[in-house]
Amino acid sequence: MKKIRLRNDLKISGYGMILKGTEYKVEKYNTRYVYIRVESGALLRLARRGDCEVVY
Repeated sequence: MKKIRLRNDLKISGYGMILKGTEYKVEKYNTRYVYIRVESGALLRLARRGDCEVVY
């Protein structure tokens, strides 16, 4: 897994909105979560099944 696409719009307090369909490079992952780094340098933890879909 190298890249994911968001399934839903996400509202992050202190950061703003991340729109549905946005693709991100995966920093690390495990069986439940995917960790991505956004433009501000923050590391976000997303649920693999609910929040994102694997692009490749």
